[in-house]
Amino acid sequence: MGTESSASAHDAFAEDLQRLRISAGNLSYSAIAERVAAAREARGVSASAARVARSTVYDAFQPGRRRVDADLIAEIALALGQSDAEAAVWRARSLERHLVERREPTSSAPDPLVPRLRAALIVTIMAAAVFMNLFGGTIAVKLQLPLFLDMAGTALVAFVFGPWYAVAVAVATNTLGAITSSPETIVFALVNVVGALVWGYGMQRFGRTWGRLLLLTVAVALACTLVSVPLNVLMYSGMGHASNAYVVAMEAAAGIVPAVFSVGFLVSIVDKIIATLVAVILAGWVARLELVPRAPWRAAPRR
Repeated sequence: MGTESSASAHDAFAEDLQRLRISAGNLSYSAIAERVAAAREARGVSASAARVARSTVYDAFQPGRRRVDADLIAEIALALGQSDAEAAVWRARSLERHLVERREPTSSAPDPLVPRLRAALIVTIMAAAVFMNLFGGTIAVKLQLPLFLDMAGTALVAFVFGPWYAVAVAVATNTLGAITSSPETIVFALVNVVGALVWGYGMQRFGRTWGRLLLLTVAVALACTLVSVPLNVLMYSGMGHASNAYVVAMEAAAGIVPAVFSVGFLVSIVDKIIATLVAVILAGWVARLELVPRAPWRAAPRR
């Protein structure tokens, strides 16, 4: 009886909060998180401390949640258009839920299906990202484009799940590429891995606005170029790409290494901008899949 009463209190609270969200225009969890962050910054909180994950906001609306910050509930209520007094009521209700839980401990077990669905979804997205990389790289080779087009999937996974998931995608991409095309492709997994790490960690720390995202993309291009140039010079004498004509044009004046670096960096910047834009668009779609446990990229709220 006590367990049912506690669960009922949690579920009723979550249902009321969902109704408030719908009545406020059915705002997405990402939009609510952005409003909460903007309100915190307006109160003088630093941008890094003001951030709140979309997944954290999403959890606050779920039935049966027993570890939700009462202060966050009040901030969500304010973000949904409630007054300060009404937000205080929501905070009080949230605290009351915790009191009910202490008086009436529950022994209900979590649904084992949800973690399995999340795991399956993560694997599916990562597999699709590997296919994107291989498909883009194949198109670039077939059409003899002065681009690579083989890291958009890596960027997507770095934005949505973090750097080490992206590293797995990078290694899988080049391993399959070595099997299906040429064995030396595996060596260039180093380039893909470096891009995954810079994109992933950079997004977590810096990539919150379009300006910072552009700087991050240039940093990825530079890091990938610094790794790829020595490999290209050692394995192909600097002539391992469709941009060879530009390298030849610069080699007489600057030497092979500066020529390969200059051309490679310019090509990489364009290539990584394309990859970043594709990843941002796809990350927005992934954000609608509520089973994804991590928040994808989103621009910081305008002030």
